[in-house]
Amino acid sequence: MGILCGDQIIALRPVRVFSEDFAYAKREYGVTEAELEAFAQRTDREITKDRKAGKVRRFTGKLDASLRD
Repeated sequence: MGILCGDQIIALRPVRVFSEDFAYAKREYGVTEAELEAFAQRTDREITKDRKAGKVRRFTGKLDASLRD
């Protein structure tokens, strides 16, 4: 699967990103551990609310079927 951009194909693939601590967020974005935790909690609440409202669904791995819905 990819995106055509001019004469190039940009590949799409799953990428796992994780960190044992908040060092990456601190280094990349300059946030404190408390700010990162507050962001994570706020984001979780927003996603839960949007799922209940039918705005967000889990991706099953079947892109074509998801796009038809």
